[in-house]
Amino acid sequence: MGQGRRRRHLRRPRQQRHRRRGRANSVRTIAEGYKVGGGWGQYTELAGQGDLTGDGRADITARDKAGVLWLYKGTGDYKAPFAGRTKIGGGWNAYDRLLSLGDSDADGKVDLLARKTTGELLRYSGTGNAARPFTAPVQIKESHMKEYNLL
Repeated sequence: MGQGRRRRHLRRPRQQRHRRRGRANSVRTIAEGYKVGGGWGQYTELAGQGDLTGDGRADITARDKAGVLWLYKGTGDYKAPFAGRTKIGGGWNAYDRLLSLGDSDADGKVDLLARKTTGELLRYSGTGNAARPFTAPVQIKESHMKEYNLL
């Protein structure tokens, strides 16, 4: 991302991904969006808040309807922001929400939070390694987040 710029990802009809560019400290209207890829409707969850792979570029994860979690590595190119997907693993349909807030365990790496349908919250700590982006999950003590909808 350029200095002072903010990027926003927006869902559009036909499952296309668009990005809008604008100045973070400006009152100007955000520029017209442009298509950066299609096929995003196959995913039930998208999460990303920083660099999962240790290359200095923002990445995202996407869970498909079969429960497979995919990694999209950031490219640093605003016209083609993500490289092709890489499979992280299966079984992610055990969670009803996936969320990345950045570094939640203060180790300097981006983490992923996953909520079970029972409300239990688990943290997958980031490794900074594209081949294995997360460690084994750790349950966040006494977390009962079922009643929260915006997780």
